[in-house]
Amino acid sequence: MTIQSSVYNLTKEILNSESKPIVKTTINEIESFPELKIGKKIDSKIHRNQSARQAKLQFYGYLLANYKRKEIGKKFGREIPSLSEEHKEILINICKDMIYLNQKCINHLPGNLIHHPVLNLYTEFEDILSISKNYKPVYLNEQAIDEISLKFKKHDSLSLIGKIQAREYKELNKIEVDRLKYTMQDFENRIIRAGVNHYPKDFETLIEDFRKRSALTPIKYIFSLIGLKATLNNINQLIYQAFLKESLPLYNEDSIINYSKHSHFIGEGYVLKAIPGDLQGEVGELVHILLTNEEEVKPQLGRVEKFERSNSQDFGSVTDLSIRMLDKNMNQYHGLLKGVERKL
Repeated sequence: MTIQSSVYNLTKEILNSESKPIVKTTINEIESFPELKIGKKIDSKIHRNQSARQAKLQFYGYLLANYKRKEIGKKFGREIPSLSEEHKEILINICKDMIYLNQKCINHLPGNLIHHPVLNLYTEFEDILSISKNYKPVYLNEQAIDEISLKFKKHDSLSLIGKIQAREYKELNKIEVDRLKYTMQDFENRIIRAGVNHYPKDFETLIEDFRKRSALTPIKYIFSLIGLKATLNNINQLIYQAFLKESLPLYNEDSIINYSKHSHFIGEGYVLKAIPGDLQGEVGELVHILLTNEEEVKPQLGRVEKFERSNSQDFGSVTDLSIRMLDKNMNQYHGLLKGVERKL
């Protein structure tokens, strides 16, 4: 069993659980607003909800947007309403469950390294989202969480970090947490800007520079943390989509007009044009791709990096997508570490 298969097992439980309608109804109620009458302005909570979705932090985004509603209100010149206490309680519980899962995975990072916080995707509200050592999940199955944590321990990035000699930890710990967060985010932003079909060429120069100085450990360490963070974000996203949808958007030969496949230093991905369906993958969402002429005959999991609508003379409305594929560790940047090892 892999990280991906263990998370799939959890999402299958979610689909058939009593918790799913509770959580899904909560989000539907938060997102809904009364029918508009002529002359009425759009309910101002739409700005709060847009901010929640744009944060790309799953359920946590709604708590974050609610906390920042005054700031959001100033931006739009509107008074933004607060979430109801009932909705907040449900969101807090599901966020605590996901934090519990994340922490169990993050704790596999060696304890004498100081950078555990860079993997924490939910960093605010520590007062209301703190969990005790004896915490019991409310909506997620604890046994399934333990299985995910067990598989996460075998993540390729953790295996590489485990090979770093203890004497080198002292040097790595000289990197400030905030500086490391910034560096990791900068690297990821550059990867995304390059697109699925390319990669940042200056990465080659960077790696060669470290190699010439016989100092590859820091760059391996940073790339490993980027991979671990990507995996955690994708685990959270798949759980989020399982609560809100019945299945993942599927792009196959019935919906794909044309596509190109790309494999390089960062990983693999597809750039495709598709006919819009009932389920479409927005930026940051996970989707399935199934192409019978590829080696794999089962749906492959990917993360949408680009989603644009356009019109085609031959097909009418179409969507243009860039999808970066996830490996067994649910990491879309799995090529980074291999790129360090091989001569570019």
